[in-house]
Amino acid sequence: MKLLIIKAAIIGGVLFLSACTSQDASVASLCPAERSDMCTMDYTPVCALTAAGDWSTKSNACSACGDAEVVGYNEGECE
Repeated sequence: MKLLIIKAAIIGGVLFLSACTSQDASVASLCPAERSDMCTMDYTPVCALTAAGDWSTKSNACSACGDAEVVGYNEGECE
């Protein structure tokens, strides 16, 4: 029974990881649990990743993480 559970966990992990793209794994900075309500208006673009797996350019890290759907970001505009 234990062996069956271990095999199922391994197969599930492989399937989960195969669904990720290489860009998903490359988030350099995660958004903090406490998110800011106010951000500066400076333009230092970041490429933000949402929980749904979508990427979009935001004006800066603070405004990216101000969006509750964003989980992390990379420096620079999205390609």
